[in-house]
Parts: sequence; structure tokens; C-alpha cells
Amino acid sequence: MMSTAATTRDRQLPARSYRIYGLNLRSDIALDGAEPLVAPAGAEADCELHTGPFTSPEALEQIAEVDGDDVVTVSRIASGTPGYLLEYSDGNRFLIEENGARIYAHWPDSSTAEDMVTYLVGPVLAFVLRLRGTFSLHASAVVVDDGALALVGESGAGKSSTAAAFADSGAAVLTDDIVAFSWRGEEAWVESGYPRLRLWPNIVEARYGNPDALPRLTRNWEKRYLDLASVQRFAAEALPVRAILILGPRVDGSPKVERIGTREAALALIANSSMSRHLSAELRRQELVHVASLLTKVPVFRAQASCEVTLLPQFCAAIRAALRTI
Repeated sequence: MMSTAATTRDRQLPARSYRIYGLNLRSDIALDGAEPLVAPAGAEADCELHTGPFTSPEALEQIAEVDGDDVVTVSRIASGTPGYLLEYSDGNRFLIEENGARIYAHWPDSSTAEDMVTYLVGPVLAFVLRLRGTFSLHASAVVVDDGALALVGESGAGKSSTAAAFADSGAAVLTDDIVAFSWRGEEAWVESGYPRLRLWPNIVEARYGNPDALPRLTRNWEKRYLDLASVQRFAAEALPVRAILILGPRVDGSPKVERIGTREAALALIANSSMSRHLSAELRRQELVHVASLLTKVPVFRAQASCEVTLLPQFCAAIRAALRTI
């Protein structure tokens, strides 16, 4: 346990172990919605989650303050056991060991455990993956022709809504928000993620006629979620990467899909890598190696959906047609 973390209760971790993004995560609380992610019996933990109040280290070096859907300040522990402190504007806090082996999480009275888990299965575990040398993208992934299609783009680009459209057509969703890559021999694979697809209320309304047709992620978040396991649209096992799709600005009229060159693809992947602002020089070097390796094996396309949400099925058909040209 980190010497910088002082907890208020003895932490004897019960048998709550999950397999997510290729990690065996052992937790001292049950993670809401994670039932399909139970790790194999006896699996050794790659990472442990401890919840409850902890004392922040006194010596901190701020790395970055990131604006987005939420504001997070990331600081490096400047003395004592190496690690990082992530502090969100709503009071959720995470202390992470340098090697990502342990995470300490605490949420204020104004927040909930569900809020904490929302951060955990998004940016927090993305950061842990990067500390462990795993390359990941801010992306979603769906199953197409027995392989993984990664949908990459900035916030609001339409990753989750496109994944939802594929799910409507019968495809399984492999992961949302975080795409973690692994290598099996010379082949790149995408690890299975969390069995919930996060959607903004306007997308829910366009799909179901009512923004409240799906439950909120938590009482404090406007985003809704589709429980992929309950509709049998969740792929719980890793799959080889078939292609990567870079989502560009939406267009009027018909959607567009075209293959792009290596240089453009490399810039797009680097721009959309997860938690990249917080990486050390060595981890940034590793990132370039990962990107170069991916581009020798995986085709990359640029795609632009129509501004008309009702044309998303047509967009999925155009993507499938483009993949048949590989």
C-alpha cells in the first residue's frame, strides 16, 4: 500500500474481481453494471481498487488541468512513493501508484459510488493502462465480420452514437470510450471494455423518441446508458483489429468514408490517444512505437456521418462497404 495513503478502515478485499480492458481488477466494492466482467477464478490481480477517505500527499507537482465534460487536475507525487493524484471538480479523487497496481478512490457526500465508477472505467483506467505501457485510444469499438472496428474521434464526434447504430443493426459492441490494444504475435487486438454504451439525451431521443427512454449514468450526470448485456449486444472477449475509423465533422447529405494514408492516420491516432497529456517522455516514445506498429497492420479510414441522425443506418452501411475493399 502506498505510504502516502492513510485510510480509515482495514481493507480486506472480498472476492470481487473483474476483467476489463485486458486488466484483472480486484475491487473492495461491487462495480455497478460489471456483472458480465467477472474475472476467471484464481486470476491474479493486475490492479486493486481501494475505496474510502485517504490523505493527499503534501508534495505534489501539477502536470495538467484538463477541461472537457469534467475538469480534472492531474498531479505527480513529488516525494515518497511515486504516483499520481487525479482530482475532479465534483470532488471525486483518485490516488494511483506509479505502476498502476493500486488505485485509491474517494467521493464526497454530494457524489455517489456510481459517479466514481463512471470516472474509473473511463479516464482513470485509461491512465492506468498508459502507466502499464498499454496503448489506448479515446474511442469505441464494434464487431464487424468477426473483428474489431475502432471508432475514433474527439468528444462529440459520434463514436457512441455510431456504435449504437451498429448495435441496432445486430452488431455487438466491444467497448465504449476506451479502446485498449494488445498484441498476440504479430496481430493487434482490441480488449473488451465495460458493458454500457454512453449516449447524450438528444441521441436517445432520436433513437427512442424520448430522452428519458434510457437511465442516467448516475443521478448527477445528464448522459444516459444502454445496458449492452441486457440486450445481448456486448462482446466480452478480445478480438483482432479489422480497421480503425477516424470520425470527422458531420456533413450535409450522404455520409462519406475513404481510406487515408499513413501520415494522416498517425497524426489522428496520436491526437486521439487517451490521457496523452500526462505521459512521461518514455511513455510518449512508446506511444509512437505503438502507433507505428498499428499502422503496419491495420487499415485506417476517415468517415463523416450525415448531420441527419436518422441517416446513421446508411452511415453504417457505407462503413461496411468500405471495409469490403480491404
